[in-house]
Amino acid sequence: MDENLDVIIDIPPHRQEIVVRDQSPDFYRVMKKIRLGNDGNFFVKNNVDDCGVVSTFYKIARNELPTDDDEPFYRDLGRVSPEPMITAVNTVLSIAEEEIVVDMVKRAGEEGIQVGESSRYLVWKEAAPKGQPVARVSGQLSLKYENSGNERWTYSPIYTCPITGLELNPTCLTHKGPNTGFCAINRPVGQEIIRRLVFDNREDVEKTLSVWQTSFLFQKLRNPLLHYHSSSISLAVGLEREVKEELRRVGLELRLTMILRNKGESDKIEFPFGIRAEPGEKLSDLISQTHGALYIATDPKIVYGGQTITGRPLHEQNDTIGKYKEQFNENVKIIPLCSVPKGVRSANLKKMESHLHIGLYLSYLFRLPNHLHQDLNQFHPYSLNKETRASHFDENSRELIQRFFLKEFGVLIEILPRPAYQYII
Repeated sequence: MDENLDVIIDIPPHRQEIVVRDQSPDFYRVMKKIRLGNDGNFFVKNNVDDCGVVSTFYKIARNELPTDDDEPFYRDLGRVSPEPMITAVNTVLSIAEEEIVVDMVKRAGEEGIQVGESSRYLVWKEAAPKGQPVARVSGQLSLKYENSGNERWTYSPIYTCPITGLELNPTCLTHKGPNTGFCAINRPVGQEIIRRLVFDNREDVEKTLSVWQTSFLFQKLRNPLLHYHSSSISLAVGLEREVKEELRRVGLELRLTMILRNKGESDKIEFPFGIRAEPGEKLSDLISQTHGALYIATDPKIVYGGQTITGRPLHEQNDTIGKYKEQFNENVKIIPLCSVPKGVRSANLKKMESHLHIGLYLSYLFRLPNHLHQDLNQFHPYSLNKETRASHFDENSRELIQRFFLKEFGVLIEILPRPAYQYII
């Protein structure tokens, strides 16, 4: 790093390493392999769920606090704090806050206030006597959206008692039953098989392969000349201890070596993946004929990095975030991150997406607070990106990921050599 940065290097030893968490939560099992099409991720919906309306209420009623450049990234890095109660993030709007929402919607007039990036708007409809197309005995907060019929717009009433910002209704995943007779094989290009383990169920072999592949990813980031025989790399989530041990087996370790002294120092670092989104910008503002966008999907428990060329960041039910929303929490925030040149068949956009995957994965491994949204910076989410592309990493990748981490999380994580040891298998 060539910037003249004011940093802290006196870091407690236990916070320099990967943090082994408690038993992994059930939700991390919803992860499916990422589908990487040639044209980026398309999302079929153009409307938001009701949680989008709720999020808009909060945005109107509760102004975001400006960032203090002198505020430290970490006040007490040495303390591995417990996860706070999720209910502390979004609570029921007070009567005064509801009045603010109604007042601002009234001021917006017939045009209304857009709900997220959808084609829906919050509007105020005055009382209408009987005989009108819609009878209203009093003024009414309404949701305006396009109608395919004779009337262009439909106005549905919104009931605001109570308004809740976060509802968790987790349901069990379907148990698939045991699958036996699976084998994990580690075979570098041009070599005979050097490691082979046989398991009696699919889950164990997938875990082992993900640990091996994650370890190889960090080997490749340190030595880009290494070749890899597969097109994809599975990221080991919920296996922090196993990742640490596998890295040690190959003579490496991940270590947090410095922290920016305050958030203002991050302004000296150029954002590495493209043009960083400004506060208030939407995904659609970041997209053009030549540029796509990277975004973050997150809530108190998870963080996920994705890309889009359409500007409609709503996930289908059969992908990772869609499945998570369906089974655990509909109120996942979508945060526009940056505008990125797409390249031929979106190759550059997808390459930067893969680097984002690793940046978010490292934040999970080191149990860092979620600095990507001020409402969530008390939480230490799990990464929900399950897989990334091996071919997207080259001799520049390590610095790109380190710059992203310094810029957004205020820390430098290095891949360092250490004495190796061998397991007897």
